[in-house]
Amino acid sequence: MSNLQPSPDFVDIVRQDSERLQALYAVNDMLRKVEAEGLDLDAILPKVLSVAVQQLAAHDGSIIIVDEHLELEHGWLENRPAVHASGFLADIVKNGLAGWVLRNKQASIINDTRNDSRWLPRKDHQTSKTSWSVICTPFIIRNRPIGAVTIHKEGANQFDARDMSLLMAISSQAASTIENACLLANSRRLL
Repeated sequence: MSNLQPSPDFVDIVRQDSERLQALYAVNDMLRKVEAEGLDLDAILPKVLSVAVQQLAAHDGSIIIVDEHLELEHGWLENRPAVHASGFLADIVKNGLAGWVLRNKQASIINDTRNDSRWLPRKDHQTSKTSWSVICTPFIIRNRPIGAVTIHKEGANQFDARDMSLLMAISSQAASTIENACLLANSRRLL
């Protein structure tokens, strides 16, 4: 009788998958709590960004929300409202990675920010000085992009297909909550 033992690589993959499944449960729980608290974008966006940064063991990131014409409506940079950087974010939507992701309705990884023209670094951000890796996924509802989340990690080649799958799952879960919050905010503005 043979004594079959799983390989260390297999055990590691199973452990990582289990951790990522737990992350998705955490995202789901967080979104339910935020929805129960009143669908406030200023509460939702930093929490989604924080969970994504944490789960990808990244440095920081940003979230943008756009209207049906892909015009910037809302943004968060590094867990603070991006009112001070709205011109920069509008440029990203027009010429940068997040805009590319929105127009193509697909996720993307930049393995080295110094070698990809889609990366538009802020002058005051560390990604303007050295190589960073960036991953960006869209928030899509009924085949329409409503925004994107971009995550930054120091060094080249820091993200892989498994990271992209995780961020896509987080984005997919968050998209309907973000859309509901946008619809509520728009209806309040009309009243």
